[in-house]
Amino acid sequence: MPSSADSLSQLLRASWQLFWEKKRPIIVGAALFGTLVALVGAVSYGRAERHVWDTMQRLGVDQREMLEMQRMLRSGDEEAVEEIMQALESTTEPLEQMTDEERDAFFAAEGMRMMRSLLPLIGVGMLWWALMALLATGYFTFLALGSSNDPVALLQLALGKALSLLGVGVWAMLRSFVWIPILGIIPALILGPRFAWILILGIVPAVILGPRFACSTVILLCDRVGVKDAVAQSYARTRGYWGKICSNMLLVALITSFISSLLNSTFAPLVRPSPVFGIWLHAVIQQLSLAFNTVFLVLLSKTVMEYPVKD
Repeated sequence: MPSSADSLSQLLRASWQLFWEKKRPIIVGAALFGTLVALVGAVSYGRAERHVWDTMQRLGVDQREMLEMQRMLRSGDEEAVEEIMQALESTTEPLEQMTDEERDAFFAAEGMRMMRSLLPLIGVGMLWWALMALLATGYFTFLALGSSNDPVALLQLALGKALSLLGVGVWAMLRSFVWIPILGIIPALILGPRFAWILILGIVPAVILGPRFACSTVILLCDRVGVKDAVAQSYARTRGYWGKICSNMLLVALITSFISSLLNSTFAPLVRPSPVFGIWLHAVIQQLSLAFNTVFLVLLSKTVMEYPVKD
């Protein structure tokens, strides 16, 4: 690997400098995509909460009384603790009076009711989250490449390249993980349970190939090539850089995850009274983390492609 390629510390400093210089469009993008992601989270939370209250009502718990006790508890009323404990004891009385079969049937029915209520929303939420992640990645990548500083223009660019970005992601994933069934799942099924460990063989190529496609998005947007060419060029131009790409991205992911957890913990007392606000703030912090990771990946891709390994 050429010694002229930027080190991790240099890339971190450059990424933070660029992140700070572009803080306005980054904050706007994080707020926008964070809000869109949080919408589904808030709806899921509301539906799950309604299911819990419906279940408690079927057990004879008065919702208004319980909410009032929660309010008293938040205000520091010590008597509310005893009242809540008594209410919880009264909640378990109907369950204790049931036979084992009746109790199992009750919980099975409640579980099925919750699944029917939440599974469709979870499916839609996963698709919505994937779409937002795709658009946010395009938005922050165009920003890091210097295409524009205007949030509206960046959003238009991301929307215009959404299909190409999706194609690069899918094609790179297929080239990385296609070996899992060929080398792992199929041989394990043929050889039997004793050879389940062979599944690891299917994961090895993904670990080896995955980092080699890290530059695909930058090549796609900068060189204006097709999806397959972008992925192929990324593999060719990252030769000799597997260790640098893998270690740098892993370390940056750990750093941003730690900072995100620290921010969530710091703001936890402020968002506790409003779970919906907590969902929104968590989503925005995630988007800020994605923004920094994207900026870092763009700069890492540039330094890798600028100093190719020579034969």
